[in-house]
Amino acid sequence: GDNTWAAARAVSCLPGLTGSLGVAGGGMGPRHGAMVPAAANIAAVDNPKRPDVPIPQQMPEITLALGRGDLDVMLLMGTNMLSSFPDSNAVADGLAKTKLVVCFDVFMNDTARLSADVVLPGTVWLEETGYKATNSHFYLMDRALEPAGQTKPLYWVFSQLAQRLGLEGYFPWESQEGMLNAMLDTPLTGYTTISALRDAGGIGELNVPHVAFADGNFQSPSGKVEFYSQRADEAGISPLPTYEDPAVPKNGRLTLTQGRTLTQFHSFYDHGKALPGLAKHNQALEVWISPEDARARDISDRGAIELSNERGRLEGVAHVTDDVPAGVVWTRDGWEGFNAITSGAPVVPASALSIFPFAVGQSHFGAEVEVVAI
Repeated sequence: GDNTWAAARAVSCLPGLTGSLGVAGGGMGPRHGAMVPAAANIAAVDNPKRPDVPIPQQMPEITLALGRGDLDVMLLMGTNMLSSFPDSNAVADGLAKTKLVVCFDVFMNDTARLSADVVLPGTVWLEETGYKATNSHFYLMDRALEPAGQTKPLYWVFSQLAQRLGLEGYFPWESQEGMLNAMLDTPLTGYTTISALRDAGGIGELNVPHVAFADGNFQSPSGKVEFYSQRADEAGISPLPTYEDPAVPKNGRLTLTQGRTLTQFHSFYDHGKALPGLAKHNQALEVWISPEDARARDISDRGAIELSNERGRLEGVAHVTDDVPAGVVWTRDGWEGFNAITSGAPVVPASALSIFPFAVGQSHFGAEVEVVAI
């Protein structure tokens, strides 16, 4: 929604503003895309962002490329693209133009059912060996179960594909454990191996300080905490986190907001339908609406409603409550068909993508919707 980038920047500035950096218990923890200190870099190339790749790592650009028919093959590994991407009707139209769509997952999902030409069943983490890391320790995740049926781990799919394409050296190890040993071959883990970690009881301590940035030197151009970012300004982003009043919907529309509930995690487990314990709590999409907005639209509590805009429509059940203000409706994310009505506009300009060392380019995901009783 609105102010997405500014909100993230504001939160990231809070530890600095409160003096909570470089001290025990301070900081804000790693975020998605952060480098994992317990893993050596085993990538075959130094920079995965090849300059000759014509499609920027920007969700709106990917949707546009699909719509133009620019992609011949899509390999979707553990992702439900029709649920995770906004403006999902446009995404579905684009996937229909793609010559080959392959879904690799542990459950069926919207994309696998509606868009995939091939569906490959993957193993779950209990059927593989791996390891996890926290800020100070790393832990062996040994295989507990044999893979069910014809399921395969993701590394096997890619290594077999590389072999069939004649890509020599893509997977130079004899097993998954060999790959993990290469990842553990770093001074931060003491150059340990999976076998040694297993003999040590499955727990190892990272060779890292328990207080980050204790010397007050930060990984920024100035070496300091930069509340004002010159790099952001040069990339076309506000150098300071600045709040802007969102646009007020017109023609009787309401602003759609979204979040999480205790019984769902995005669209995992096929929207919770694959697990009976979750399915019983997620039988209908509950949309929170204020009493004022409900009265104006003749909507009753627990009554069926429809949310719609120029991108699509979505049905749900009204929950009339004072917990949302007038002018706003709220619901959980990840419901089947939810992103048919959300915006795929970019949050940051394409000029900003190069300053991040990881895939970026989030979409807006907001929406203004008409809400009616049905």
